[in-house]
Amino acid sequence: MSTPTTEAPARARMGRDGPRDSTGLDLMELRADLLATSVTPGDTPEKTLARTLDDPGWVVRPSLLRRAAEVLARELPRSVDRLIAPRPADTALITAVSLHTGLPFAVLGAEVQTEPGTSAGDGSTTESPEGSSTPPSDDPPVVLLGEVHGLETVAVVGAVPFETPALERWIADRRLAVARRSILSTELS
Repeated sequence: MSTPTTEAPARARMGRDGPRDSTGLDLMELRADLLATSVTPGDTPEKTLARTLDDPGWVVRPSLLRRAAEVLARELPRSVDRLIAPRPADTALITAVSLHTGLPFAVLGAEVQTEPGTSAGDGSTTESPEGSSTPPSDDPPVVLLGEVHGLETVAVVGAVPFETPALERWIADRRLAVARRSILSTELS
């Protein structure tokens, strides 16, 4: 009778395309699976990946979403109090990361327009030459889902890079400490 070993065989630590990371997740396999879902190929694999991640179509596949959440969650420092999605397109991803980590989250977005000339928030809108009402492009984001408290330590989590001066001002105005910016496209590059 053989004695059981505590170390897994070396083969179990290898993925289809090479070694897995320290958590056992095969990043090359996740990247390939995301590229396979692409509807708009780019000139290079990096451009195709960026377009795929910017299109919310991939998040309807639970196996991709679960693995993406694992990739982003493993890099979060213990000091993080809350996760923030910088745009509504990242809602499914931030929800998955929140479920994986147990951390609360908030989703940011532009102010919602209710009817021409008004808005759902403080009423600051601009009139375009055609007469349609749109929020000023430099307006700070609003919290669409969840809540954010001043002086929290947050992690900004998204599929693709999304940094604007308005977002940076919003973070500074609330005196939030950004512990990490976890961007899936960066983690897979």
